[in-house]
Amino acid sequence: MQGVLGEFYSQLVPQGLAALKVTERAIHCNQCELETHNNRAIKCCGFQPVIANFVVGALLETQELELINAYSSPVGLLPKKEVQKAHNKSRTTEGFSDLVCDFYNQGFCKIWELRNSTCRSFFCKSSYSLAGLEFWQLTEDYLYSIEMSILQLVLLETGYSLSEVTELMRLTDPDDHAVTDVLIKPSKSFYKDCFDVFNRKKEEWLPQVHSSLDKDLQNLINFYNKKLKA
Repeated sequence: MQGVLGEFYSQLVPQGLAALKVTERAIHCNQCELETHNNRAIKCCGFQPVIANFVVGALLETQELELINAYSSPVGLLPKKEVQKAHNKSRTTEGFSDLVCDFYNQGFCKIWELRNSTCRSFFCKSSYSLAGLEFWQLTEDYLYSIEMSILQLVLLETGYSLSEVTELMRLTDPDDHAVTDVLIKPSKSFYKDCFDVFNRKKEEWLPQVHSSLDKDLQNLINFYNKKLKA
């Protein structure tokens, strides 16, 4: 799993998950089979991911971020509502033609090492057939829960109240149409502070987060043992 998780995300999960021997050989983004559309190979990168605030801070350590289909919020970088709606309306390559992820650049992902849970665990094909695809969906759900838990702890630590955090988290729900894109645009220093808070508190927080998600982890590992383990 460490090959999929990468260095940064490996530290977010329990060692038992990172140690699972799962290797995908059926497909890789560098050998994407989606056809070129409008003279540009967009792969499946019409999806605009949620990037948690503390991960944004990590990204800003090494690069600048230009946003078109996403916007900044205290939660992190979020897809604009119209992008979410367009993505939900059409999941075909045709539908994605004008919705290229802000982090996609000439066939490659600009944030590959720090890509989020959804992109990290997405495989359009699996060496383990349908069981593999189901395993990766379970993995995405687990990783996403960890991301969301940590970013909320970061917000609380940086001074947001519990009610404010609860309201802000509605922004991550694509089906919550009562919430519009917020106009708050945190500074780069805010995100860097989020990353600093994460680094300072992770040894305290991660065991708590893992404990709260223990049932999900056990379901994931049990699925691996029954369906994927050789």
